[in-house]
Amino acid sequence: MIDESDSDLQEASKDIEAEDDSKDEEINDESLPDKKETEAAGETPEGFSVIGGTWEVGGIYYKGHLIDINDNDAIESMYDTTMVIFNEDGTFVYLKMYNDRGVWSEKEGSGGVFILKTESTFMYDLQNGSLVEKETESSNKKQYIATLLDENTFILNEYDSITGKAKVNDDPYIFVKQGESSKYIAENKTPINNTGSTQSGTENKPSQLNNTDIKNATFGEKNALEKALQYLDYSAFSYSGLVDQLEYEGFTSSEAQYGADNCGADWNEQAAKKAKQYLEYSSFSKSELIDQLVFEGFTQSQAEYGASKVY
Repeated sequence: MIDESDSDLQEASKDIEAEDDSKDEEINDESLPDKKETEAAGETPEGFSVIGGTWEVGGIYYKGHLIDINDNDAIESMYDTTMVIFNEDGTFVYLKMYNDRGVWSEKEGSGGVFILKTESTFMYDLQNGSLVEKETESSNKKQYIATLLDENTFILNEYDSITGKAKVNDDPYIFVKQGESSKYIAENKTPINNTGSTQSGTENKPSQLNNTDIKNATFGEKNALEKALQYLDYSAFSYSGLVDQLEYEGFTSSEAQYGADNCGADWNEQAAKKAKQYLEYSSFSKSELIDQLVFEGFTQSQAEYGASKVY
């Protein structure tokens, strides 16, 4: 015979268990991610079939002219490690002086326009004979806009999030899909020969090339000077940095020094140009910028001059 009080306890127990089960179901429902979100997280981003993979610099703009870097060995070697890699998970890596890493997406309804948002910036540091990633502290996390010019070519500009367009006065690079050729560059480039001059006859060379002092220079010294002038047309160098670059190209130490000695560069102005380049990619205090310029081979006074021009 069951006591009436025991029966009441059993009923109460069942009610409590039912209530607990209901709470468990509510908690489990709330903790589960939305099914659509879960599916979307595993999807390949819109536009990956178009933009995915590795892209290399194929063209640059110089004084308003589109230059095919493959038309000049010196220019090509300067950009052979500059590339953008679009990954299938929606991330990208932009490899250059200071490397950017972040996320990319196709601009809705744009038909071939992609926005790249930098989340971190890093450099490669040589430690014990190995390259190691080193994060840089930068508050200037750049955004870029990549606009397709043809199926194998896009132009990359800095992105102005306020206007929703490319920044004004930006010097863009033209990227070409790795292993492919660019119809756009072929049809729009300014032809140059492999010495760096345009085929129209305009020479981008200082008066030093016409100086009678170089008539007695050796063949190797003349070529080193020519190569030095080509480099200075497209980037900034310290004296020692230019010598090192020429030696890397295979010139002897004396030939490289001859090229740097006779190129006509104003090393103070080169320091100012290099300082500007650094600030385009990362943030530096004035003292940090001076230290970086000295590290690049500029003298203390040149580094101070360069930093003072941008601060």
